[in-house]
Amino acid sequence: MNFNLWIGSLTKPLETFKKEKKNANLGEGALHMAVAGLITGFITGLIDMVFGSVLAGQFSPIASAFTGPIVFLATLIFAPIMAVLYWLIVSGVLYIFAMLFGGKGSYTTQSYLYAIYYAPLSIITSILFLIPLAGIFLALIVMAYGLYLLTMALKEAHNYTTGRAVLTWLVPVGIVTVLIVILVGLAFMFLIGAFVGGPLSGSFF
Repeated sequence: MNFNLWIGSLTKPLETFKKEKKNANLGEGALHMAVAGLITGFITGLIDMVFGSVLAGQFSPIASAFTGPIVFLATLIFAPIMAVLYWLIVSGVLYIFAMLFGGKGSYTTQSYLYAIYYAPLSIITSILFLIPLAGIFLALIVMAYGLYLLTMALKEAHNYTTGRAVLTWLVPVGIVTVLIVILVGLAFMFLIGAFVGGPLSGSFF
């Protein structure tokens, strides 16, 4: 595994994506994501272990001694697995929309290019979120840059225009956003109906 790819994908994305396109390998991409998941899992697990132990210690010193290490170990085990699953699923969704917008590349190529930039970016983001206030702002900037990298990776993988690459991720994001708004709206209406005695919620049936 070449960690220089992480640096190259973040600092010279166009050059790196073009060069690595011929080296696309699903197993290698999964390795990148698993390593990133392990690192972020170590960071978040360490934080959870400290705060989990403190919280458990308020109730039982014995619980405090066991809770922290158990949480840390569980995070180390599941974080890499979840990172790989997330990568495969999200890339699958993106691939479907890429095909709809005239993409010509393979799922393997797209997923690999996605992995070599997203792996280091996820680590950076997880570290930034640990910084109070300013960290959130910086993380949002990094995430916005991530969308640029995603656009360039899709464009290189599928050999289509920048506009089509943007639509490939923008449309599914828009669909998910609309669904969330609808679900939140429905939940809010049911809650209002419950508070006023049920006439509003009853009107739905």
